[in-house]
Amino acid sequence: MEVEIDNFPVSELQSRFNLGKQAVYNRLDALDIKPFKSGNRAYITADQLQLLDRIHEHLIQGGTMADFQSLHGGAGQLDI
Repeated sequence: MEVEIDNFPVSELQSRFNLGKQAVYNRLDALDIKPFKSGNRAYITADQLQLLDRIHEHLIQGGTMADFQSLHGGAGQLDI
């Protein structure tokens, strides 16, 4: 059974993708993802998490951020 996640804590992205904090924020910036605050924590939406999952897989397979953005129409920085 799959559990639907509405919001995902930004603080858990480092462990999810095995990345440093700066690398996580570089990806968020490159994909123009703006986390929102609820209380003291920052979150992203399930759709944004899905986009981060896709870019992570793309980068693992040897792709670049620029390639991903041109394929998916992403905006933001290209130099990750």
